[in-house]
Amino acid sequence: MKKGVWLVLALALLWPCKAMALEAELESVLDATQAQYDLSAWEERYGRLPEQVQELWGHGDVNSLIAGFARGEGVEAKGLLEGLWETVKATIAQGLGSLASILGIALLTGLLDALLGEKQTNVKEIASFLCYGVCVMLLSALLTDQLSMTVGAIQELCGLLETVSPLLVTLLAAIGATASAGMVQPMFVLLSGTVAKVVQGVLLPGVMGAGVLYIVGALAGREQVSHLANTIKSFVKWAMGGITTIFLGAMALGGMSAGGVDSISFRTMKYTLDKSLPLVGGVVAGSLDSVRGCTILIKNAAGMAGVVMALGVVLMPLLQLMGMSLAFQLTGALCAQVSDSRMPKMLAGMADICRYMFACAGMVALMFVLTMGLVVALGSGG
Repeated sequence: MKKGVWLVLALALLWPCKAMALEAELESVLDATQAQYDLSAWEERYGRLPEQVQELWGHGDVNSLIAGFARGEGVEAKGLLEGLWETVKATIAQGLGSLASILGIALLTGLLDALLGEKQTNVKEIASFLCYGVCVMLLSALLTDQLSMTVGAIQELCGLLETVSPLLVTLLAAIGATASAGMVQPMFVLLSGTVAKVVQGVLLPGVMGAGVLYIVGALAGREQVSHLANTIKSFVKWAMGGITTIFLGAMALGGMSAGGVDSISFRTMKYTLDKSLPLVGGVVAGSLDSVRGCTILIKNAAGMAGVVMALGVVLMPLLQLMGMSLAFQLTGALCAQVSDSRMPKMLAGMADICRYMFACAGMVALMFVLTMGLVVALGSGG
């Protein structure tokens, strides 16, 4: 009885040591598996992210990021939320600073209207025209900056997809998911070659045209022009919904079919190895399971790293668009107290245009994240 108790105590003491040894062995195997793949292009892309974004993730390079995800570490949520809040406050303050001159022009027009009254109508119209001309120039410059920033973010996402896709396809093939590897390549091409091009070449110019029409309609006081801008916005909204539906449908159908084929293929290969090699077939099949499991961990970690890098690409542009939209709304509310109705209408239209640019960039980023999620899900079953 005493011997049995001592044996149980000895096993209880040795079990943590065994678990630590297995964990250390797993980490060494993961490091060796990760070292087999070239991540230089990933490192270059990661280095191009803004420094504040890299600080949010808490990793200085892609290798440590992938290794962290493979070990289940991820990113620190508390520091991430605090950093995001500081970034949001900075972008809103920056947007309000950019619109301070427009608020000054609105105060000037209200002051001229109060001083001149109804007597010197011609002078007041000329002064108002000059003030609104300067305001239109400022708004056009701000709108052009937001458009170029949005287009640049989408182009960076396409470049990132072209960087990460070869390694992800290679990892899928390495774990025996050849059907999945063949399926995701057209999805990558569809996203970077078709969806992104439609957004850049059709939807964003349409949004920009609607913004110009909002400015013209507010200055001229013609509701017909604003209705035309609303029609363009409605087209953009329906187009985004249709593109998202088609993309998600194609991704779902391809993922379901490829996943089943890969699962059957891998089980067939294991069965063939087990039965065709006498005595050592089971050992070879077990080793294959171990190697495949480590490669799956690296593949999933690389997919999560791709998601983090994509979020890093679009984080600052999306936050800036959100900040500019809020700044336009706040400035319009202040201008409504000191000027006529034209200035608040223009600023409300600009806020709406910033939200549509946000939606276009966010749609492409969401499709990128979902595609990476599909890559993580494919080939993980056995």
